Amino acid sequence: MYNSRNLIILIGVIVFLVMMILVSKQASTKEIVKFKEPLMVKISKGTFMMGTTTNYNSKPLHKVTIDYDFEIGVYEVTRKEYSIFSEEHKNHMATDYSRKKRCQGKDCPIVGISWYNAKAYVQWLSNKTGEKYRLPSESEWEYVARAGTTTRRFFDEEESDKYVWSRKNSSGKSHKVGLLMSNPWGVYDMYGNVWEWCEDWYAKDYTNVPNDGSANQIEGKFLKTMRGGSVLNQIHFIDADSRNGNNSPYTYSSTIGFRVVKELVAK
Repeated sequence: MYNSRNLIILIGVIVFLVMMILVSKQASTKEIVKFKEPLMVKISKGTFMMGTTTNYNSKPLHKVTIDYDFEIGVYEVTRKEYSIFSEEHKNHMATDYSRKKRCQGKDCPIVGISWYNAKAYVQWLSNKTGEKYRLPSESEWEYVARAGTTTRRFFDEEESDKYVWSRKNSSGKSHKVGLLMSNPWGVYDMYGNVWEWCEDWYAKDYTNVPNDGSANQIEGKFLKTMRGGSVLNQIHFIDADSRNGNNSPYTYSSTIGFRVVKELVAK
């Protein structure tokens, strides 16, 4: 009986040790994701002509004066960056998509998130850093996309593969941020890859929208604005003034993401 009891104890110890080894291996193979503030670039204040004389929802062409400096994310928010937030706030987990619909790496843009998810992320980022992060307004977004130019794009259409992930070169799914060339102000993927949520409620045109860089806060038909186009769009559709206002703030998709803005002074 004594030997039997010792054998049972020995077996129990062995099982315990094996379980501890397995747990240790799992912990060691799981990547530890450390928080880092997003890489930002400073944008100087200025005046530009926003909109177009041709696109029905981007009229009229009008002057916008942004009389404050701000910073904008060099890249779209990545899966790695968003995962730190969503691990702390499980109710904001992104909707998962198959490999056929999006890239899977940690440096891919986060997709499958609603406007409200994006808003929760920037609030979390503000609380975590003590800075004022938010979504860009439409006019801030277009100001950066134009990067001091007055044409539809800062590049010629035959050069689009150097700057834009579109239907032409993407195989229909998003790619890791920063693989292509930046715009003249050092910002990547402003055109194509994934649509980017803006702060604004969608207005059917620019007749009654702010001209000081702030977001349109009139709710209208309860749709939110997105900018930039995606891998599902043809290149002729992707330019500085193209707008998408067909989605409610609850919408999520494999081609919708966002980037952040940081305020430098109190507005």
